[in-house]
Amino acid sequence: MRNEFGNLPLENVQFDPGNPRVALLLENHDDPSDVVVQRALGAGEQGFIKLKQAIKESSGIRIPIIVNHSEGKYTAIEGNTRLAIYQQFRREYPNEECWATIPAIIHENMDSRVISSIRLNAHLVGVRSWTPYAKAAYLHHLSVIEKLPMSELVAECGGNGNEVLRHIAAFEQVQNIYRPMLDADEEFDPHVFSQFLEVQMPRPDRAMKDEGFGKEHFAQWVKDDKFDPQNLVRKLPEILSNQRARDVFLRKNAKEAMTFVEKPGLSDALRDASLIELCDACVDKAVNLTRAETRYLGEDSGATASIHYAQLELARVLADIKLTSEQ
Repeated sequence: MRNEFGNLPLENVQFDPGNPRVALLLENHDDPSDVVVQRALGAGEQGFIKLKQAIKESSGIRIPIIVNHSEGKYTAIEGNTRLAIYQQFRREYPNEECWATIPAIIHENMDSRVISSIRLNAHLVGVRSWTPYAKAAYLHHLSVIEKLPMSELVAECGGNGNEVLRHIAAFEQVQNIYRPMLDADEEFDPHVFSQFLEVQMPRPDRAMKDEGFGKEHFAQWVKDDKFDPQNLVRKLPEILSNQRARDVFLRKNAKEAMTFVEKPGLSDALRDASLIELCDACVDKAVNLTRAETRYLGEDSGATASIHYAQLELARVLADIKLTSEQ
């Protein structure tokens, strides 16, 4: 494999279709324009804007992009964001020749393993990271499609084998279970990936299995927006092991359910009281409730959830009493 440095005419260099951010975009566009690809690469985001300003101030890039020359095409294996910035400058400043060519290290006919290694070192452990979903997509590709050995994959991207396996498992769950659940007009949000990655951790994964819930259940929960904020996924063991919290979670969401997880236990006096005594006490409290207390309860989602839960359970008891009396 021969490589050399050169300044390539900008119009001769194409984006890398194997770049995960570009590849994920290609799923929804048959022939995306360069502008659409630039958006996938983060054009308009703060990091992109800062890099663009730095390149403008220095009248070019200091680190050449890496290009593979194969079958007459020059493909930017590393440096797609810098290529996108050069394209913008070429449109904005057509008379400035510094944007007409781009510095590049040109490789001839690189094989897939070398290309994978360059992408991994540049992004998975480099200065400009891909999104977690894009990383997982690429790790999945290298492991399942390219058959890269796990030891080599870990050596290239850092971390450990368990972390790589969690990314791959989360990606498969998103692709095979969650995305098919979306409506035809519902756009996929890659940010939900963090929830699927979180549930691969030992505690949430074990809690799901112990309580009889599977991957399809979790994907539906994500679709129903049950985890807001998203890090509440890690609270699944506490939620699912608490009957009241689990009921509220299944009817509402994790945030509402946490009010029962964090609530202190009943005192001995309340626990020893009969159901009739507790009902009489509830009626007495309700009759004498002040407007200020009512307003406070209305502002406390945990309080209203408790009242609603009590109402449902008492309705169930009444139904059981009626059914028993009719037998």
